[in-house]
Amino acid sequence: MPNLEVLNIDELQPTHDTLLVLRVVDYSLKSSRNQKIDFPEVWRINNEYYISDGHHRLFLRYLDKETQIPVFLYKEGKENLGFGAYESVVAYLLKGGVKKARQKQITHISQLQIV
Repeated sequence: MPNLEVLNIDELQPTHDTLLVLRVVDYSLKSSRNQKIDFPEVWRINNEYYISDGHHRLFLRYLDKETQIPVFLYKEGKENLGFGAYESVVAYLLKGGVKKARQKQITHISQLQIV
């Protein structure tokens, strides 16, 4: 189970290389209307923090110059998910999303491109 923790936005590694403009606008409108927005989900793997869900929400917080961000944090260990699921998440994040983002030299939420 994840814990709600506060992390520095500069520690969070993107696992995507783009943002969808309509989602950015949608989350921006929800925020301006004070509607509930879920916390982003982050996984700690090998002492690095990888965004698994919430790139659009984190990008808006970056634009608002927020540095300390509450996130749902999954820590290393198979106890977080059922048998085999932890390995699947790690493989997806590290071999899929992170690899693709780093190939495009994206290592910070500010470097994501809006499409």
